[in-house]
Amino acid sequence: MKKFIILFILIILITSGCKIKGSEGQQYKPDGIYCDFNVIYNGTEIEGTLSMPKGEASVIVIKKPALLSGFTITSENGNITAEYLGMTVKLPVDKFPALSFSSILTDVLRNEDGIIQNGEVKGKIEGFDYTLLLDENDMPVSLSVPKQGFEARFNNSK
Repeated sequence: MKKFIILFILIILITSGCKIKGSEGQQYKPDGIYCDFNVIYNGTEIEGTLSMPKGEASVIVIKKPALLSGFTITSENGNITAEYLGMTVKLPVDKFPALSFSSILTDVLRNEDGIIQNGEVKGKIEGFDYTLLLDENDMPVSLSVPKQGFEARFNNSK
């Protein structure tokens, strides 16, 4: 009878859309992230797309503000490449500001030190606390670095 009750409860949970999250307490290891983002960083709003295949270059393409639409930032093999209006600048990653919006996005999302607890990953970037909120598929929903004035929302995550 006890097994029947447990089976009945599990069936109700599964069919009602409740999910028993299997990644709880496990290390955050994204397989790759492709999404749209909206960042507010010290009062400036930035919209764009982010492509971060696992083990490959990360690419950020800015859509807004309109003045920077099309600006592309690529991080690969220890270098940052910025492209805009046909101009290209390549810098070693250590010469790029560690707390730029693009560095915060990519460094936190590539960081595999965090443990998933209650759908969140908490950690530090350059000494500042961050909270990364995940959906039921462990894809990013939002990222907050309060002491840096950084808030990000992610949409259409794959």
